[in-house]
Amino acid sequence: MKSPLRPFHKPFKAAAVLKTLVEPRSVVHSFLFFSGMPEFNLVDKCFVVAHTTQYVIYEFWRCLQENKAAVVSMVSHVGALDEKLFYELQELWLKQRGPEMRAAYFFLLNRHSEQGFLGHGTFAPHHFNPIALQALKNVQFENFYIQYAPEEDFLKAAAKVEEGDYLLFPVGPYSKNFFEHGKNSGYEETKVYHRKLLEFFKNSDKKCILLYFKHRDLFKLYKDYNITMIDQWGRITDRKEKCTEMIIANF
Repeated sequence: MKSPLRPFHKPFKAAAVLKTLVEPRSVVHSFLFFSGMPEFNLVDKCFVVAHTTQYVIYEFWRCLQENKAAVVSMVSHVGALDEKLFYELQELWLKQRGPEMRAAYFFLLNRHSEQGFLGHGTFAPHHFNPIALQALKNVQFENFYIQYAPEEDFLKAAAKVEEGDYLLFPVGPYSKNFFEHGKNSGYEETKVYHRKLLEFFKNSDKKCILLYFKHRDLFKLYKDYNITMIDQWGRITDRKEKCTEMIIANF
């Protein structure tokens, strides 16, 4: 299933390979959830529980689950944003009454933003098109569950998972300074402290999977674990120079 949202970074190509690593009908708890990539690629094989510490993300997906028709209707009524309205909504969308209206603006801002952000970013209207609207209409939630974790640190939420077969962390870019990704974060962004994630990964008794874009430091940091290198077409490669993404597992 295609996600209606644009991710903050380039889409992962590793979804097909990731799917081969998890057992059929297993339960996958995914963190750092936003666009549904790569989670939606797993739902025909597994049960996915998507966790977010950001309430606006939870509200958007819950609105789609409970009243998708209303959200689609509002999006269709508002239609394409002009540049002036886009920048005004970046400041005002959270003040809109009604979760369905906020969900509609959530989608519209994401699809009109070059970076995919809601509260900041540059105007890029070409990302809002009939294909995007159709993806919104086609969203299904079979084998998919969304959970809101009010903890500021998503790793605290991950540590509370008692039942489940895998913990998935689709991180994306690695910050070499080792401190945080998404420093100037908005309501829809989640900070990632790579050192804390590394320690959690090493000490967890759960099967953990990390998705990163290639960075040479990751090969050193996770040298004792299983690293699957993925090339630009989403295929497994054994050549570092061809690698663009990394799947890192502790099993």
